[in-house]
Amino acid sequence: MTTFIFHGNQMVNPDEEYGPLQAEFERRGFPCRVIRSPHHAECSHAISRPVVLAGDKKTSRSG
Repeated sequence: MTTFIFHGNQMVNPDEEYGPLQAEFERRGFPCRVIRSPHHAECSHAISRPVVLAGDKKTSRSG
């Protein structure tokens, strides 16, 4: 199954930025996760990769 990952920094509210899109994906049965990193992160992949691989459920939005 496909899981959509949304990446944003901690200075932005993910509900405002991704809320409608995330809700539509989840309504259609696709799980979504929001990965947040510090605003000054040089490489977002280095921060988000361990979270995705660990399967951290705390970042999931409950529908």
